[in-house]
Amino acid sequence: MRVTALLVAVMWLDVLRGPAEGGRSHAPWLVALAGLAGEVAFTALEALAAAAFWRVLGRRARWSELAPRLLVASSAETLAVSIAAGRARLPHVWGLMLAGPRAMESGGPPHGIAAAFATFGVLAIVRMLISAALQARVARATFPAALLMVATMWLVSRLAAWWTFDLLQGRSFQP
Repeated sequence: MRVTALLVAVMWLDVLRGPAEGGRSHAPWLVALAGLAGEVAFTALEALAAAAFWRVLGRRARWSELAPRLLVASSAETLAVSIAAGRARLPHVWGLMLAGPRAMESGGPPHGIAAAFATFGVLAIVRMLISAALQARVARATFPAALLMVATMWLVSRLAAWWTFDLLQGRSFQP
């Protein structure tokens, strides 16, 4: 699993290098490495949260087993990022279905809900299914239980992104 995770990290590096080379960066590999470091950090945090979640449910799932598996699950996201960045030449409808609304946006999302759910597409569902299957094995849980846990974590993270985006834009839920 660690070798596969390393291969996925190389995929992330390649996907992140493309937009950096197309931009005005003088060091596209440095930008890509920073992006990869961010992806690995977020994967480590996701594994930490998943391990805690499994512990609450009475299952043992070690962080060291979850982290490489979650990086492997993110392989579907590399394709989605490539589509959203315009590297994969697809009709707009296919890009929207696979990578979500972020594949269609020309500028930034106008509201928090658009920002939070911009990544929702078929490939996000594939990532959740892969993650649930891999986590079910580690936690020795059923696939439906793992899928419920993964979907709950995904939804909570989307709600947090929505509210954070709106608050940073000066919008509040207070009258």
